[in-house]
Amino acid sequence: MSQHTPASRRYVYDLVALVTVLATGVTLVALGVAPESLAAVTIALAGLYSAWRTGSGGRGPEREPELTTRDDQDREAEAVRRERGHS
Repeated sequence: MSQHTPASRRYVYDLVALVTVLATGVTLVALGVAPESLAAVTIALAGLYSAWRTGSGGRGPEREPELTTRDDQDREAEAVRRERGHS
């Protein structure tokens, strides 16, 4: 029996999410939903999936790092410089 690594599980989850979003889109188009509404639904589903992936449950090493802005990175670098005494 093969063991799945965290990376292969993530790939499977990503594939399932993609197929689900595509199937939802096809279903909504078949039901006559306006394309503008379809775009909004797709963005909402992508946001939900992203929130699920990053989660707040502390999944340990599988958890992806949170994205930061350039300002956050600059502030953090400045704080490190100050700690080391290199202002």
